Amino acid sequence: LGGDGSTTVREEEEAVDAIVAEGVVGQLTDLLWRAIGVVHAEEGAFDPKIVELYQALAFAALSIVANLADSVPDQSVLEQEGALAVLIALLAEEDPSLQYYAIVGVQNLMATADCVGALL
Repeated sequence: LGGDGSTTVREEEEAVDAIVAEGVVGQLTDLLWRAIGVVHAEEGAFDPKIVELYQALAFAALSIVANLADSVPDQSVLEQEGALAVLIALLAEEDPSLQYYAIVGVQNLMATADCVGALL
């Protein structure tokens, strides 16, 4: 959180718990699904600036989800909130940066039997 090492592990855990409790994972998952829909919509369906904005939002949301996948004490929350499904969908994206973060997120979620079972 405080990249300068100023936060303790406990403070980071509390921050992650608060993020999960606030429903942020579900909101990020919804944002990613909307972004996929906008980016892959028929040409001309959206203003190009809107498409560009959603691409940037997708990258930021995906980065957060991938990092949360490595940080949350109960990773099944991410699977329950749909994060695993959207990460799997993003594995097929053409943008290598999105693919990379999707791979990282899936890899981070593979620490729990629930998520491994959902992937298989």
